[in-house]
Amino acid sequence: MDYSKVIIGSVCLLISSILLSAQYITAAIMGIGRNRWGPNAINELFTSGGYLLITLSVLFFIVGIFLYLLHFNPDKLNDK
Repeated sequence: MDYSKVIIGSVCLLISSILLSAQYITAAIMGIGRNRWGPNAINELFTSGGYLLITLSVLFFIVGIFLYLLHFNPDKLNDK
C-alpha cells in the first residue's frame, strides 16, 4: 500500500500546528512589556503579528486533512 498521501498529510498537519504555535509565541513576546490589559488585549496581541501565520496554518490544516482523508477508504474496513 502507498502511504505517501498519509505521510504528506501528517507533515502538513505538523506544519499547521507549528505555524499556529508560532503565532501564539509571537503574541506572548509582544505582550511582555504591556502595561495595560483590557478585555480585548489578548485578541489585539494575537492579531497584531498579522494574519500570515494564521492563514498559512489554516491552509496547511485543510490540505493535511484532505490528503489524510483521501487515502482513507471505508470499504477497506469491510474487507476482513
